[in-house]
Amino acid sequence: FVLGGGSLVESQQWGAVVVEPSEEFAAVWGNLPYFAPDTPTAAVEDLLLLHTSWVEAAGGALADGEDGVVEVSPLVSYCGEELEKVVAGK
Repeated sequence: FVLGGGSLVESQQWGAVVVEPSEEFAAVWGNLPYFAPDTPTAAVEDLLLLHTSWVEAAGGALADGEDGVVEVSPLVSYCGEELEKVVAGK
């Protein structure tokens, strides 16, 4: 996946940042029915699933085994780091 770097690199230089697209990017092109996979709603769902995976990886779980998703505030963790202290055993 390549996206324009804009002013991040000068015209005589090249740079690359390799990231996991499912964790770092969600395209938002338009609304249904024309852009079914790339809607604002789909981007929010992807973000909530990512946050839920962080909480589960840190040892947290939803009460009574319920299905659902959670949102992690960027004030608590920016990319899932140090969530163990917050969610372990909860």
